[in-house]
Amino acid sequence: MKRNIQLTVRLTESEHAAYSALASEMGTHLADLFRVSLNSQHADHLERLKRVGVSHE
Repeated sequence: MKRNIQLTVRLTESEHAAYSALASEMGTHLADLFRVSLNSQHADHLERLKRVGVSHE
């Protein structure tokens, strides 16, 4: 089952402009850019947790 979560990312105006431009060049949205970044940065750790099994209480 998938769950929705909300994250807050604080960016300076220049960071927001730069990340927005990058997302636009990649044909995606700012939120998706951060989702992809989080997934790729922690892919190995996430896979290990999936193999071990994590309880969601």
